[in-house]
Amino acid sequence: ECHLSSLYLIDFSEQLFRRSLREFEDDADDLEKLKKAFREMMAKDLDDPSGYFKIAGIHWLPAPALYCRHHENAYNPWHRAYLIAFEDAMRKIDGCEDVTLPYWDIQDNYIPDFMWDEPFASYEFREEVRDFRDVVLAEVGHRTARQDRASLLTRVRDYVDSSRGLTIDGYIRKALSAERWQQFNGWRGTTMPQHDGIIRAHDLGHGLCGTNPMIDVPNRSLSVPNFAAFDPLFWFFHCNWDRLWWRWQNHVNATTVARFKELAEEDDDPTDWIDDPVLSMLQPFGVNAAHMIDSSAWRVEYTSPPGESPITATALGFGSSTAERGLRIVDSETYSVRIKGINRLAIPGCFYVELVQGGESIASTYIFQSDTPHLCPSCTKSGLFSVDFLVDAAEISDAPFQVRITCVGVDGPREIPLEECGSPTVNVRLLLR
Repeated sequence: ECHLSSLYLIDFSEQLFRRSLREFEDDADDLEKLKKAFREMMAKDLDDPSGYFKIAGIHWLPAPALYCRHHENAYNPWHRAYLIAFEDAMRKIDGCEDVTLPYWDIQDNYIPDFMWDEPFASYEFREEVRDFRDVVLAEVGHRTARQDRASLLTRVRDYVDSSRGLTIDGYIRKALSAERWQQFNGWRGTTMPQHDGIIRAHDLGHGLCGTNPMIDVPNRSLSVPNFAAFDPLFWFFHCNWDRLWWRWQNHVNATTVARFKELAEEDDDPTDWIDDPVLSMLQPFGVNAAHMIDSSAWRVEYTSPPGESPITATALGFGSSTAERGLRIVDSETYSVRIKGINRLAIPGCFYVELVQGGESIASTYIFQSDTPHLCPSCTKSGLFSVDFLVDAAEISDAPFQVRITCVGVDGPREIPLEECGSPTVNVRLLLR
C-alpha cells in the first residue's frame, strides 16, 4: 500500500508552489536538490515503498499492479494523488524536505537540456520487469528510452491529430474553454464514450514524447503504459496535466466538491465516482476522488508559466446535439467522421485509429492503454468507444477511404482486422453550431 502521508495536511503552514521546469535552469540550488531527490530515490532498495522502482511501478508494470486510471472520470484525481505520493517520497530524502515537482509546460515549445542529463535522462532497471503473461519486457541493465530533444519538441509542436484537426496545444485550449466537466475531461458518457478533451491531448502527448512505437523494437518509453512512469520526464509531464486541470477548475469555479459536482452531473454520467465510497476509492493511495478535488487542501498550488495565454472560448462545430437547441450548419466543407463502436479490450496495447485513403493516412489519433486491457479496471468500464475526426469534405467525397487500427503493443506494430475489434461503424455528418 502507498497511502498518502499527512505531511501535506499538517507540516506546512503555507502553500507549496510547483514551478515551471524552465525556471530551474536559473536556480542551481533547487535543480541540484531535485537531482538529489531523483538520484537517491533511484538508488533505494527495490522493495522500499518510497523508492523509485516501487512508486513508478504503481502506474502499470511490473505485474501485478492494477492501479492506474485512464479514460474515465477518475483519471485526473488518481494522477493528482500519484504526484503527491511521489513528492512525499522525494521529501523523505535528507535535504529535500521542501522539494516540489516542477511541471513541463508542453505548450511552451521548450524543454531544458538538463532533461537529457542524469538522473533525468533515463532509468536503469535493476530487476526484470514481467507482464501478466510472464513475458520479460525489461532485463537487468535495460534503460528507458526517449528521442532527442529537437525531435521531441518538433513532434509535440507540429503533430496534427486529424486532417484539419487540432494539435496538442489546440486540444488543451479547447479543453480549458469547456463549461462542463465531461467536455474538459474528454472521455464522456457511459453508453459510448468519446475520446476528446484533455484525455485526448494527454494520450497524444504520451505517444509523441516517447520513442516511435511504430518501429518494431522493444519500447520502454513514455509512449506505453508499461514503462511510462519509469521515464523521469513522466513526473514533470503529468505535473503539467494536473496543473491544467487545476487551472480549469479555477476558471469555472469548481475547486470545491459541491461546485465540481454541479458541473459533472449528467443523465448518462452520474457522480458515483465521487459519491460512492467504494467506486471513488483511489488505490493504493487510501483516498477517495472527492479528497482530490481541492488541490489547495493538499498545499499544492502552481505558478503560471511566463506569457501564458488567457483562457478564451473555442467555437468548434459538433456533429450532433439535442433537438431543443437552436442549431445551424456552420461548414459544408468539413465533415465530422465518427468511428463508432471500437472494442478496445480486443486490442493488446496502445493503438492508432486512422482514416486511410490510397494507403496514406488522412486522419489519425493515438490511444494510450495497456497491453492487457481486458485486465485493466479502467478499460473494462468503457470497452466500446468512439473517435471523431474533422475531415475536408473533398478528401472523402472524391475517393474511397477506409478505417485502419494499428496496435503498437508489446509484440510490435500490427494492424488489427476490424472484425476483431468490434466491427466499428462509420458515421459522416455535417457540423452544427
